[in-house]
This record gives sequence, C-alpha cells and structure tokens, in this order.
Amino acid sequence: MKHRTMLFALAGAVLALAAFALIETSDRAIDPRLEGVRSSGSPKAHAESKAARAEYFHKMLRDPQTDAVPKDARRADLAFYDELTRENALAKPALDYNWSEVGPTDVGGRTRGLDVDVRNANVVIAAGVSGGIWKSTNKGSTWSMKTGTDQIPSVTFIAQDKRSGHEDTWYAVGGEYWGNSARSSSAYYYGAGLYKSTDNGESWTIVPGTEAGDQFSWDTKFDYVSRIVVSPTTGSLFMASHAFGVFKSTDGGSSWDLVLGGTNEHRYADVAVNSDGDLLAAVCDPFSGYTPANTPGIYRSTDDGANWNSLGITGYPSQGQISRNVIAFAPSNPDIAYVLMYTGMTSGGKDVVKFFKLDLGAMTSNDRSANLPDFMDSPQGYIATQGGYNMTLAVKPDDENFVLIGGTSLFRSTDGFATYPSNQSETWIGGYHPSQFFYPNLHPDVHSFAFEPGNPDGVWFGHDGGLSYTDDITQAAGAVFPWQNKNNGYNVTQFYRVALYYEAGDNRVMGGTQDNGTPTFTVGGDSHDASSGDGAYCYFGYNYAYTSTQNGSVQRVDYHPTTNLPDRSEGYRLLHPLYATGQLFINPFRLDPNDERVMYYAAGDTIYRNQEITSTPENPNFVGIVHQWEDLENVTAPSTDYVISAMEVSQGTPDHRLYFGASSSDYAPVLCRLDNADEATSGLVTTTVSAETGGWVQDIAVNPENADEILVVISNYGVPSLFHSTDGGGTFTDVEGSLYDAASRGPSFRCAEILPRSDGTLY
Repeated sequence: MKHRTMLFALAGAVLALAAFALIETSDRAIDPRLEGVRSSGSPKAHAESKAARAEYFHKMLRDPQTDAVPKDARRADLAFYDELTRENALAKPALDYNWSEVGPTDVGGRTRGLDVDVRNANVVIAAGVSGGIWKSTNKGSTWSMKTGTDQIPSVTFIAQDKRSGHEDTWYAVGGEYWGNSARSSSAYYYGAGLYKSTDNGESWTIVPGTEAGDQFSWDTKFDYVSRIVVSPTTGSLFMASHAFGVFKSTDGGSSWDLVLGGTNEHRYADVAVNSDGDLLAAVCDPFSGYTPANTPGIYRSTDDGANWNSLGITGYPSQGQISRNVIAFAPSNPDIAYVLMYTGMTSGGKDVVKFFKLDLGAMTSNDRSANLPDFMDSPQGYIATQGGYNMTLAVKPDDENFVLIGGTSLFRSTDGFATYPSNQSETWIGGYHPSQFFYPNLHPDVHSFAFEPGNPDGVWFGHDGGLSYTDDITQAAGAVFPWQNKNNGYNVTQFYRVALYYEAGDNRVMGGTQDNGTPTFTVGGDSHDASSGDGAYCYFGYNYAYTSTQNGSVQRVDYHPTTNLPDRSEGYRLLHPLYATGQLFINPFRLDPNDERVMYYAAGDTIYRNQEITSTPENPNFVGIVHQWEDLENVTAPSTDYVISAMEVSQGTPDHRLYFGASSSDYAPVLCRLDNADEATSGLVTTTVSAETGGWVQDIAVNPENADEILVVISNYGVPSLFHSTDGGGTFTDVEGSLYDAASRGPSFRCAEILPRSDGTLY
C-alpha cells in the first residue's frame, strides 16, 4: 500500500494553496443539492451558520486563560518565525523543502478593497480580507501581490487620492467587524493599522502611530474600519471606524481627530464624500448600556468635517432599529445621495432593509424601500444582506438614477428604485441566479465596487468569489448578464483543508475553501468546483472522490472521464448520516485507507461508521442518508461535554486503527483509540493528551509504518501544542520545545506529519 501524503504546515501557518491567507469561513453560497432542506437561502439560516462557525474557530484558537485569541496574532507568529529562523540558521536539517504555489489561479476570494487608478483604467488595486493587497496593470489579466506576509492581511477598503498631482498616493484600512475571517464573541482578526502607498500601489508601509494597540482587546480606531475617503477639495482624510465613529486627518494619516461619534456610542459607521467635498456620515445604534452623544442617523458636513448636522429623513427608523448603513453620492450630481440600511430580521428570518434617496439641495428625502426587488419565485431574489454582512451601494458616474444594490445578489435600477422593477431578468444581474443557482462569473455576496475612469458604463465588483467586471453595465441581461471573471492569478482564496492524490507522480490537488466550494485541479492548471458552499475536508479515493461542506455535509463524486478530476456533475451522492447531530462547522470524516468501503464520521461526541460507502444509492431528496450507517454507541468521547475535533486512520502495523481527538472548553483534551475499527464496536482506549483545560485537538499524525507512533496537535494559543506518543497514545510527551513563544503565547499549531524515509523519519 502506497503511503497517502498531504501538504503540511506547523506553527501558525494554515494549509493554503493559493495565498498565505489565514483560515477563513463562510456560511454562504450553499448549493441546495448539497444542503437539502437545511439550505433555504434565508438570512436566518445564514446567521445560524455564522454562529456555528464563530463558535468553531473561537474554540479552536482561543487562549483558554483569557477566552480570547491574541490580537494581531498573525504578526506575532511571523515575527517569532523570523527569530526562530535566524537562531537555527546553522542547524538546518540536511533535507529542505522548496515551496511554490500550485494553484488554483482562476479562483478569487472575499474582496472588500477595490479601486481603479483615475489616470489609467488598466491599473486596478484590490485586496482580500485575509489575502493582502494586489495590483494589476492590464485590467485584471494578471495580478501581483504588493504586500508581504508580515504586512496587512485584512483589508476592508482601499482609496486613492484622486486630486491632480496626488494620484500616486493610496490608503488601505482593515478589520471586518461582521463576517470576520474567524470572528466570535471575542473577535480577534482586527485591522493592522493604516497602510499607505506613495508609488501608485507598488509598495505599502504602515503609517507610524497607527499600529495595533493591546494585543488582547478591541482598543483602537484602526481595529475595524469600514471606509476611508479623501476629500477631493482639501485632501483631508475621513475614516469610519466601527465602535469609535468618524475621524479626520489633515496630515496624510499621521494624526487623527474624532469629528463624529464616540467610543462604544455607535456599533457601525460609514462616511462618503462628494465632488464638492461635502460629507455624509452614518452612525448607528450604540452598544448596550451606552448613550450616544450623537443620535443614530445620517449626518452632513459642508465644512470639511468641522461641523455636522443631523438630516431629518422621512421614514428613517428610530434608535434601536438602526444597524449598518452604507452611503453613496451620485457623482454626476453632488446634491443627490442614497442610503441603504439593514434594520433587523423578521420572525421568518428575512432581512428588513430600508432605502432612501436624498436631495441635499432641496433638503428632501424619499423612502423607496417598498420598491426594492422581492422576486418571490427564488429564495435569493431580494435584497439579502445577511445581517448587514454584504451591503454595496453604487451610483453610475453619469446618471444619478442608475443605482446598483449588492447583497447576496446584485440588482440594478434605472430610476433609482423610484418604481418597483417589473422585469426580473433585467433587474437581478449577479450573485445567485433565478434558475442556474449561481450567476456565471459574479459570485454571491457582494462587498465592493469601482467604476472605470473614462468609461461610466464600465464597473468592477468585489465579492466572496473575487473580482468581476463588465464594460457595459447598461446592456440587456437576457438570460444571463455577461460578467467577466477577473481572478487571473488574484490568489486570495482561503483554504480550510487540502488533499493530494496518494500515488507518486500524480499531480491532482483539491481543497475545501471559504465560499468557493472545493476547487480541484492539476498543478498549475485551471480548476473546477467539486462541491459548493464552504468546502471542508476532502479526500481522493481510488474509485471516487469525497468532499464535504459546512456543518458536516459529505458528498461522493466520480472522476471526470476526460480530465480525471473529481466532478460534481458525475455520479453525485450525498453520504452523511441523516440523523447525526452536533457536527462542527468544519466537520471531520475519514475513509479507511486500507478498505475504501469504510468511512468514519464524527458528530458531536459520537463516531458513525459505514462499511459499504462505495455502494450508496442515489438519494434524490438531497438530504443525508441512513443506508449502512451505524451509530457506534460505545465509541464516543468521555462525555457530551466533549466534541470530536480530529480523526485519523492508520495505514499499517496495525492497520484499521482509528484515532480521534476529543475537545472540551471545560476539560483537558483526550485522544481515543479503537483497534480493528472497520469491524469493532467496543474496546475504546482513552488517554488525556495535555493537562491544559480547554485545549482543542486540531490534527493527528500517524506514522504510516508504525501505528503506535503519533503526533497530536493542539491549536490554541497559550497552551503546549505538540505531543508525541510511541505507545499508541498510552502516554504523551510535550515535544514542541523552542517552537513555543512565551511572549506572544503562540504560535497556533495546525497540522503535523510523520514521514518515514530511507535516511530516517522526518517530522
């Protein structure tokens, strides 16, 4: 039996094929075939899934002593790595690995930062929420990364200083407050400060004085920034910071003054500037227990932010219903602006969205909320913002009435939604599709836009799938609006897991990603999707490929007869046990490498086994199955306080041995072992891995030639992370040694591998 192999990484690096990005999550873009009755497409379902992933990543990474993940942990991990490399420069092993990207090159990722050089429409700068800043000089035909792995990974907005003579200056801010890469009740993937480029985006440096503050708290105005704008008349910078308010800088970002709002007085903030330098800002409801000095609402300044006046908007909700707002001026008429706001959710789980047109010259407002599209023949045929997560509002540069609204899908109106749209196909032009599920080349969940200078019909959009472009936003849509995919090497895709085919010389790869399913490809080649939604664990079998999506849905597909790649249009079967409960957001399953008819599946504290997984019949109802699944009642974690968080199966000496790790917030992590797991129903052996309460078992490595030797990886910050056993988990030794940094209580370990070689075992 040939040894199965996988990509591996240690000490704060996560498995990633297309970028250095940290882990990323989503609950969106769920294919109904893969999620069945659980996939209504409703905001309520999305919100429930968000809660599940937030809990998953929080438990996986938190420091058990503080119940939080250290702020700016990525930067601290990289700094520690650099120091470790220098210290061990003379002690490298004889064998070194040279790393290079393998792909995919045609898949993007969640993009909130996007702008086009006002002087040259071929120059586009875009940024992923955990993939850094990228630049194209040929309108998206190719891309180059312009930030390093030690610089800002989380970007939420990019702005160019478009004044004559200042165009080489750009600004970038970061930190997602809602929809964060791994956000929980103690959010931690913050922005890293204010980044600036003075060479037209070729290089970026952090502005001194804007660096991160206390690593364990949300404590600076640069932690969660939604937007930064440059006044076209004065050059003043204005920045909207969630929980802090609106700030102004007159010295290029070196110093800032609060001009609207206050700490904890407004959960969300937004700011926009028109061609005359007038400003509109939104400050929303406060955090519980705080009384805002500025009543939540829309404010206007006509004196470069010195003074602000609240606008009386007819129909604008009262305090307690004012969540995220986004604002857009009409470039062709500086007196016209629009406001899109999320106010809450109905009992049926549907977003309540308000939409207003403002005439600042006449000082009037028009509530046009009733005219927003609501095409009830599809679950995504309306403005769905997922709790304010995806909200985009754009006005065509030469037409104040041509308005685009992006939520999970993209909609357009030629009269500013003054009337209810009568033509679904001409109004609904991106994201989900009425009949094809996805719109080709414009992925659901729209976050950003940029119009093309010199061509008011040309527009870019950033979304969870990367970047899309059209040179004519006014053209008839017909059955499908003809978007262009611009992810040509824009490698910000965020991977949870990867898999390689197990035979030497085979160059097939696939990986589970955030909201981009499971791209499958040969090294250096284009990809196609073997699943949908959030891809998770995946596996190349001899006869079939296996993929999974969020919350434990598992699929089996055939290999395409021409490409030999996994293809969800070929032989699709849904496999997970119908009645299993308690699955994690990224939920482990394993095939037995010694007998691929056998699959093991974790659900809460319980192991399920299927001994005939290759003979699963077609299930046309697209829900889980009961066929051949067995609940191993005597093969469980020590109690329901635990959840099974990692699994591995031995390949020999002995084979058919199942290891699984069980994790609990209140107890020490344990390792469980079941010999002859392909047939046994009892005989489980359980051992405590580490004495640290709250440790999360993220990975188990088994020596493929000696199943008694294992490495167990604990992924939390602030705890010992790497444990070795040579007696099948009977006893453990902490072996992380100098890989732990006491100062930062990190890094986070993710994965390990044991590789027997002719010249000795490599760990």
